[in-house]
Amino acid sequence: MHRQEFFQGITRIITDFISVIFAWKLSYLIRPITDLIPNIAYYFPASNLPHIDFFQDFTIISAIGFIFILFSLFLYSYNTETSDSKYFSGKIIGAYIWGIVLWGMSIIAVYALVFHELIFSRVMLAQAMVFTGIIGLSFRYLLHIIFNKYCVIKKHIAIITSEKTIASLSTVFENNPRYNIIFSGDSADFLDFVAETEEKITDIFFTDAKDKETFKYREYIKIISAEKGYHLHIIPHHSQDFLGHSHFNVIEGIPVTTFTHVRQNYWFFAVKRGFDIFISVFLLILFTPLFLFIALKLKNNIIYSSQRVGKNGVFFTIYKFRSMVLNADKIKDKLLEKNHREGPLFKIKNDPRITKFGMFLRKTSIDELPQLWNVIKGDMSLIGPRPHLPNEVEQYSVSQRRILSIKPGISGLAQVSGRSDLSFEREMFLDSYYCENMNIWLDIKIFFKTPIVLLFGKGSD
Repeated sequence: MHRQEFFQGITRIITDFISVIFAWKLSYLIRPITDLIPNIAYYFPASNLPHIDFFQDFTIISAIGFIFILFSLFLYSYNTETSDSKYFSGKIIGAYIWGIVLWGMSIIAVYALVFHELIFSRVMLAQAMVFTGIIGLSFRYLLHIIFNKYCVIKKHIAIITSEKTIASLSTVFENNPRYNIIFSGDSADFLDFVAETEEKITDIFFTDAKDKETFKYREYIKIISAEKGYHLHIIPHHSQDFLGHSHFNVIEGIPVTTFTHVRQNYWFFAVKRGFDIFISVFLLILFTPLFLFIALKLKNNIIYSSQRVGKNGVFFTIYKFRSMVLNADKIKDKLLEKNHREGPLFKIKNDPRITKFGMFLRKTSIDELPQLWNVIKGDMSLIGPRPHLPNEVEQYSVSQRRILSIKPGISGLAQVSGRSDLSFEREMFLDSYYCENMNIWLDIKIFFKTPIVLLFGKGSD
């Protein structure tokens, strides 16, 4: 471990310890004069609190227990492969809050088994948990800023790869202040470089391949990295064709690298599904008068249905309020030459098939509201990539098909970033980014940004 990594971990331990001690002290002081609910008079005699001598020992022991819980959640490991912007992220905050919950449950369990004869305030425990979260996360964010500014851990790296990929790899590392490229070239040149140079190398990034030349040098590079203490990172030759996540495991003594297109976070998907159902049912009830108005306005053929490609390439029927003339699909073939978007998606300015009322529905995206039923059925999610037609999906590149690994959404990162003003490539990039980085906080951000985008109507066709 790098000395700076060790220092940063120790600093977090100290600040978390201080956070718990301070949180307990604060809750001990305010408990007799306040309850959890503001403006509600609730008298709690100070004599019912634990004795101050016992309480001081208890706070120290509980703070040590909190540190051990955060250790088990890997919150003191500083992954130098992770970018600074991602370290203090929703994932870290979620893990920290989960650690506080486990800590509180542990205190309740220990108290019930060991200290049950003493009077203990559950409200004070709840207050201490809240204060620990506020103070501890504030400390962590402050440390995050300080470390990013003054304690950047720089790695001196060698990139060993073919001429075909050396430019792309070098660009990635050149744009990251954590890396200083000492060498870039093929295996033979690297062996000569190591023999002649005295420059310090910390990490080697080696692109593996099937050709005999690379295979011959691979063993030498492994030996050199072991002898000199270099960290060896092997990039599989097929990595350019894969977009997703991987983890290493050993199954029955056999080393296995498992690839998945999205993070296997079952808690996230369970919460996301619950959120989808709750919000969709609520919005369907809320917008019932609006649906009745639209039905009266359209009179007949109110709902337009179409086949779209959903998760894992499964077809499903999507629902919209009709915004075009009845024979719109037949007229489409005559308008293909007017398509103003590059790529497989069909979009034209001032589409003659759209009715006057349909223009309003599209401008406000009200025509998409029937898809709330698709969400309840499980075909779609509130947030995700927009679903496309089968003939459009057939024109996706291999990497673009990654977005089919999750449910499509009513709104998504592309929809709040420009909608139809985006090029097809940019839309696919944003949808792929969402697949890579989706989390609760990103979903919430997109959800609340959606109505703001709709109010301005930018990028709607």
